[in-house]
Amino acid sequence: MPAGAHVYASEGPFGKTERFYAAVDGTDLIAGRDQAADALAAAGFKFLRSDQEPPVEAEAHFDGVSVQVATLCDGKLRLRYTVS
Repeated sequence: MPAGAHVYASEGPFGKTERFYAAVDGTDLIAGRDQAADALAAAGFKFLRSDQEPPVEAEAHFDGVSVQVATLCDGKLRLRYTVS
C-alpha cells in the first residue's frame, strides 16, 4: 500500500477473494491510483492494465490483485483492494 494508507475495513473471504479498504490523503483519483499501482509493482505484482472514469473512480489491475480509487470524503481517497 502507498505510504500513509490506513486500512479501515475488510470483507470476505468470498471463495478465494477478499477485499480490503484503506484511506489516504488526496483528491486526485488518477494520482492516487498511480501511487497504489506503484506500491503493488514494487511488491512484485505483475501489472496488467489501468483505466479511469473521472470523477467517479480509477483502477489498476495486476495478476491476483486490483485496486479501485474513489473519493471517500473531503481531502481523502478510498482505496479498495480486491485480492483473488
